[in-house]
Amino acid sequence: MEGGGGAAVRYAHPVWLSDHWLAGQLNVRFEVLTGMQRATFGRFVAVGGFTFGGHLFLTSWFSMELRLGLATGFTAGSGGGAVLLGLLGGGGYVFHPFRDHRVRFKLDLLLSPMGALTSRPTDCPLCNGLLGLGVAFEAPL
Repeated sequence: MEGGGGAAVRYAHPVWLSDHWLAGQLNVRFEVLTGMQRATFGRFVAVGGFTFGGHLFLTSWFSMELRLGLATGFTAGSGGGAVLLGLLGGGGYVFHPFRDHRVRFKLDLLLSPMGALTSRPTDCPLCNGLLGLGVAFEAPL
């Protein structure tokens, strides 16, 4: 797999959020990730899909989140483009300093391993996707 860094942006929209029960909360979200890979001569990656997951509340102000789902996307760069299939997910540490537990700060891990649907034998079919750390603030609209 080729190394190098780049930048990514994620948009996540909650589709369903369960009530806060005992020590957890379930959720379904639609997520879109886009990013540029510097080492692959400006290769662009875009991924979208639904993720399913939840929060495990360890205290009233701290929880751990895990989510995973199937995703599709595309990649384009100097060597051409390809359709991608794979996973979209991540998790992180979530801090709930406010009375409404939907208002929160996150230290988030973004994960999207993807395989390219390509017929070129020189392509690396599993060398696409995004991985990184992020900081987020979430609040209901």
